[in-house]
Amino acid sequence: MKKFFFIRFSLVLCLIFIGTVFCYAQKYEAENATYGGGAYFGNGDSGCSGTGFVGNFNANGNYVQFSITGAKAGNQDVYLRSTTGIPGSLNLYVNGTLIGPVNIPTTGGWSNWQDYAVNVTLNAGDNTIKFQHDEVNSGFYYIDCLTLVESNPVTDTKQVVFMGNSITQFWGTSHPVFFVENPYINRGISGQTTPQMLARFRDDVIALKPAAVVIEGGTNDIAGNTGYSTIEQIQNNLIAMAQLAKTNGIQVVLSSVLPADHYSWSPNVQPIEIIISLNKLIKSYAEENGMIYADFYSPLVNEQKGMKQEYTLDGVHPNLAGYEIMEPIVKEAINKAISLTGTKSIYGENEDFEVFPNPVSGSALSIKLPEGAVNFNIINAAGKIIYKKQVKQNRYIIDNSVFKENGIYMVNVFTTVKSLSKKIIISK
Repeated sequence: MKKFFFIRFSLVLCLIFIGTVFCYAQKYEAENATYGGGAYFGNGDSGCSGTGFVGNFNANGNYVQFSITGAKAGNQDVYLRSTTGIPGSLNLYVNGTLIGPVNIPTTGGWSNWQDYAVNVTLNAGDNTIKFQHDEVNSGFYYIDCLTLVESNPVTDTKQVVFMGNSITQFWGTSHPVFFVENPYINRGISGQTTPQMLARFRDDVIALKPAAVVIEGGTNDIAGNTGYSTIEQIQNNLIAMAQLAKTNGIQVVLSSVLPADHYSWSPNVQPIEIIISLNKLIKSYAEENGMIYADFYSPLVNEQKGMKQEYTLDGVHPNLAGYEIMEPIVKEAINKAISLTGTKSIYGENEDFEVFPNPVSGSALSIKLPEGAVNFNIINAAGKIIYKKQVKQNRYIIDNSVFKENGIYMVNVFTTVKSLSKKIIISK
């Protein structure tokens, strides 16, 4: 379990790990800043942004100074991204004035970059923010960049809860800026299995009334954190959370289990094939039930079906570079999920013909038929034909009134050479 360190001065410097929405963020790379006193440019460690980092913060006079432009007057949050193998501190100077030491905990080793937020008071316009190793300081750091975020929250009715285990929790500690720049709330708890997540789902998700929830879980079940679990038991817990969300008007993103070829705390477990099988079940359930699947597995997996070394701390948890791979994937999935709010969502299985929503025309369904189609029909879950048509064109719009209830329907298309079927799900 990672520890959180808090420090406080007259101007309130503190590490912040919360998911509040802000309206402005600007990144400043250390290699483009002013640095000296023995500090040097380096690019030998993976995971840093830009072209490299500034290192050697271990002796008096080592410093890096960022020139901030266009700031608003008042309190601002600045996020320092650094890496170190040992805890220590650096002095913070704002516009040439010493504010005080900033304690920086270890990141667990080099290349494990993390962001640490400090609240400062800036003038309107141009400012300087300097981190310097003085006589009172200790430690050894590489500094990657500084991100400035305004401290004025904006209202966003489309907030999203991230529900998960340590992979979710450490996302907030490794890259808190992601949860600051977006309307995202982190509800990850280290070590938890899916039954434990299900037990707190109402308090940590439903009570917050988000527009969507990202559900990430299962790897700790496979590891046996709360005893042996079958794939079906894990899947049922994930389904229960997803159904609770949908019942309460919350759109669902179901994420894949991340690749892992071992668990250091459960060395007898062989997770590779279990993870692959579970991900197939999660993806299939999402597609069949009007939910979005976020595939983190594919871009992170290596040839041995573990996690790529450059993206992980320990073979199970992503490092900052890993989370930065995951972020655009989950943002796209969230946007897709939220776009389904208030509309009917249709997912199909057969790609020989197209079935998709058509909100522009105000209709529930648009069907694009294959060559040689003769007729088609739509059957409800009870096996009753609710719509049928002889084909005279290659596209048909099916009105909302055809679908009396939410649920599973089957579209059957008959051509001169074969019959085709596609399962669709109508959900409000």
